[in-house]
Amino acid sequence: MLDLTQRIVIKALLGVDSSSETNELIQAWNTVFAYNSQRTWALLKVPVSLPTPKNRQFIHAISKVNSIVYKIIRERKQSGTDIDDMLTMMLNAQDENGEKMSEQQLRDEMVTMFAAGFETAGTTLSWLWYLLSQHPNVECKLHEELARVLGGRTPTVQDLPNLKYTKMVVEETMRIYPSAWLNSRSNINDDEIGGYHIPAKSLLMLSPYVTHRLPDFWKNPEDFEPEHFSVEQSAGRPRYAYFPFGGGPRQCLGDVFAMTEIQLIVAMLSQHFRLKLVPIKPVVPRPELTLQPRYGLQMTLERRSPFPITQPLPS
Repeated sequence: MLDLTQRIVIKALLGVDSSSETNELIQAWNTVFAYNSQRTWALLKVPVSLPTPKNRQFIHAISKVNSIVYKIIRERKQSGTDIDDMLTMMLNAQDENGEKMSEQQLRDEMVTMFAAGFETAGTTLSWLWYLLSQHPNVECKLHEELARVLGGRTPTVQDLPNLKYTKMVVEETMRIYPSAWLNSRSNINDDEIGGYHIPAKSLLMLSPYVTHRLPDFWKNPEDFEPEHFSVEQSAGRPRYAYFPFGGGPRQCLGDVFAMTEIQLIVAMLSQHFRLKLVPIKPVVPRPELTLQPRYGLQMTLERRSPFPITQPLPS
């Protein structure tokens, strides 16, 4: 799933499809991500300037990412070709003085969007297939909707308003296993929250993983029930009882992109395949930069027959 979402976001951002550059960029970024994940929670953070084996790997990987992204930017500038991707939009963007972005700014924007644009979506999809494999009643309702709305054809963005249950399955997955399981904010001034004095410049940690399981907001919070997001159950729920993409001015820029991408992938794959968990290792979350399955998720792929719309749904 991570490989799939990486390739999708590279195509959307840089207009690059399957190529040796794509593979090199993915391999280099995986090294960067693994390094940052380990460093985030390390009690002793060795300076990056020290030439340890991990630091050398990290610096080499960053250099590789930069060289590939800069090469794509320069080639696009020289060709003058307009491709329907984010890089073209950034190249054409101008500020109020008519100035365009420098190569450094373009690189920073592309790398930031790439970093945020695949890991959370790929991890969410992994958890989703696991949850569906453990809840055949939910899977059956999903298949019924896909058969009724799509009838076996490839879904498009125009189909999404009619795939209401599919969206609820995605939302419920992000409630149970939010990829961005922890957010942090720093307050500019002294504040008081719930009777507690918060000094200025404190680091405040907000956890969707915790909030999404509070019984004050969710009926049967530990259960995988897409109906949590039905109109009836959503009525009156506080806005920030659910915030898988954060909130406020710094809410994730790619929330709509991610939801669109995930729903289309689920609709495409679920029509043709069923994923079944191979119970080799226990399924437990591992909180790193994102909330990942500690031992991965090994699954078998089973081809599905077309779902008969008249088939009764399991109770």
